[in-house]
Amino acid sequence: MIPADQWSKVIKMRFNYLKVFTQDYALGKLLSLVWSLYEMLVLLVSKPSGELWMLFGLVFQIKPKYSMLSTIRLITLYKLIRQAEQFGLKGDIVECGVWNGGAAAMMARSCRDAGSGNGRTIWLFDSFEGLPPPGEKDGKSIVEHYFKGLCKGDLENVKAIFNKLGVPFDNVKVVKGWINDTLKANTIDRLVLLHIDTDWYDSVKSSLEYLYDKVVAGGFIVVDDFLFHEGCRKAVLDFLKERGLEDKVKIVKVDRSAVYFQKV
Repeated sequence: MIPADQWSKVIKMRFNYLKVFTQDYALGKLLSLVWSLYEMLVLLVSKPSGELWMLFGLVFQIKPKYSMLSTIRLITLYKLIRQAEQFGLKGDIVECGVWNGGAAAMMARSCRDAGSGNGRTIWLFDSFEGLPPPGEKDGKSIVEHYFKGLCKGDLENVKAIFNKLGVPFDNVKVVKGWINDTLKANTIDRLVLLHIDTDWYDSVKSSLEYLYDKVVAGGFIVVDDFLFHEGCRKAVLDFLKERGLEDKVKIVKVDRSAVYFQKV
């Protein structure tokens, strides 16, 4: 007989929402696909266009196997790369937190469509072992539900989605390892876009500390899960405050989770 005061622990053990809803598992993949279809319908009703149909075609190839990002987030990454092209910005692209490569391939496809497919290196930083354990700043619930192998990507899947979207892997540099370690040794010169999708406080903060200064003026910093994970949000706000940028940077909401801002 389980004592009454122990039932909450039993329930938590049986229901781990990270295992149920993340796309490491079938239900998470199904929910992601359904949500993506809903987003497409809403976008088509509000802003129908030929370009949107083309972008939906790319998203259909990516979701749900190769990316956990929403349709709107994937499209936003594509369009921000195009904006960087229009602004004439020079530099590479970095993604911290790759999973199965869908977002990276979407950005690479945008480069190809803009005619700069061979002019930018795409740097991909990921452990390919899943997310590291969260810390205290990430919140009690996350710490309790974390499991080893959460959001574990596969490099072969990354290569596969690049191939499916018709973009070469020649200009891609994969840096495998824990981000807090690998970023220290990076040799990146300048960036037009930094995409951070590492979830936890420490890795988000490290990504900004090591790479923000590499982003050219007018370039973009995109942060996934800013509105979803408290550790991610706190890392960004702490960084901006420490740099005296909290009143200079305009944070733009992408959807229910992601945001972006421009380098000032």
